Amino acid sequence: MTLETARKILEQIRKDYNTIAGEFSATRFSTSEEGDFLKGLVQPGNKVLDVGCGNGRLYESFKDQNVSYLGIDSSEKLIELAQEKWDGSHGAMIETLIHDREKVPQRGPQFEVGDILTLQYRDEFDLLLCIRVLPHIPSVALRQQAVDNLYKALKPGGTLVLTAWNLWQPKWWKLHFQRPRDLDFDDLLIPWKGSAAPAVQAYRYYHAFTLRELRRLLQKSGFQIQQAYYGKRGEKKSWWQGNNLVVVAKK
Repeated sequence: MTLETARKILEQIRKDYNTIAGEFSATRFSTSEEGDFLKGLVQPGNKVLDVGCGNGRLYESFKDQNVSYLGIDSSEKLIELAQEKWDGSHGAMIETLIHDREKVPQRGPQFEVGDILTLQYRDEFDLLLCIRVLPHIPSVALRQQAVDNLYKALKPGGTLVLTAWNLWQPKWWKLHFQRPRDLDFDDLLIPWKGSAAPAVQAYRYYHAFTLRELRRLLQKSGFQIQQAYYGKRGEKKSWWQGNNLVVVAKK
């Protein structure tokens, strides 16, 4: 894949999520699958960075704990929804300069328009969440850049939780054969249809990871893999049954 194609895909992803933000957010409200697991990874006073936070739903897991939470997303509309959801009682706010160390949140959630490919934090966070975000990054080089940025943002000894859809399950095979020629072999476009309109509103780009590929990508950046498995509703499954790839790693 050319760099020009990759850049066009990234811009289209941002536009697509702005277009479908309302309905997408309405389908992303539960934290039951991740909640207890994530709570067990933080201590009082920890800093949490949620990359690709969407509507901020994962803050639900931390709202009663004494941690500083920062959520970033490239979609301005989703950040607005996150702000609306948590504004007021939890003091949410939007910042725009994610590289400013002084703007790391100290209490309550904060939300910023930001991008995994432009993160400039260094040794800042105790826990970093990257939930189903990396598959939206086109090209091998940019995916490695994204993971390198995650590594730099974590404090030494910090924990990364990274997940991706398991797009090698049989239900996705048809889309693999329909991929446009300018995409790489393991890429596909997944249509989004709104509930009110039968027409496709967006074709979202995804890279179909294998667990081995994810492990090698993280290890190349310096991460130490703690767990790597296929999962479904919080339970470990075979690659055939698991809906998600889950990796927990340390810096």
